[in-house]
Amino acid sequence: MHYIQQYILDTLVFSEFLRNRDMRPPRVESNLYQYHLKELQKDGYIKKQDGLYTLSKKGLKYAGSHSTTLKKPRQQPTVLAITFIEDGAGNILIRTKQRQPFIGMKSLFMGKMHLDETVIETSQREFTEKTGGKPEGLRFEQFATAHVVVRQEDCIISDYIGLLVRVVVPTDAPTGPDAMFMDPSTDILSLSPGIRQLLDMYANGDTFGEHLIEIQ
Repeated sequence: MHYIQQYILDTLVFSEFLRNRDMRPPRVESNLYQYHLKELQKDGYIKKQDGLYTLSKKGLKYAGSHSTTLKKPRQQPTVLAITFIEDGAGNILIRTKQRQPFIGMKSLFMGKMHLDETVIETSQREFTEKTGGKPEGLRFEQFATAHVVVRQEDCIISDYIGLLVRVVVPTDAPTGPDAMFMDPSTDILSLSPGIRQLLDMYANGDTFGEHLIEIQ
């Protein structure tokens, strides 16, 4: 893929909608940029909606397998540490996703495992990065595994293996931006696909073994 097209897609990965000028790479001539923007539309990666640009189904699939570090898609299920941060009263910390796929929707705290990291180390790192809290003195416990596959018609948007971790934090613990404790048994609006099933599993105490969650 041409680097200009990749730049446009990488920019849209972190936004739901963008204006034409918001996706233009620095020091790239307008005509060249417009050509590659149209090519992405022709190839089905992005679409125009109400005068703004957003990712199509094919673009969402790109975002689902996209590596921010490698700057390219990875064609295998992603391995994530998914952390259930509980306040001791059974409420779970829910955050708003800041990138595609499913930007702006509610989700659990999750992050990709780095090389030579254990599941607990990944969970602790994500906990610190996204809440500002310190993991010292807290008990992080891995309790189950879930394989989540999200499809839209014939397109796999997201495919990840979640290694589920639980930690109980004090009631005055920091939550990080765009996050709040919620009762997992209640109807939480705008949950990203698969999160409702994970919360139900947790609320029902079905917290051991392996789980397959497929969303159409």
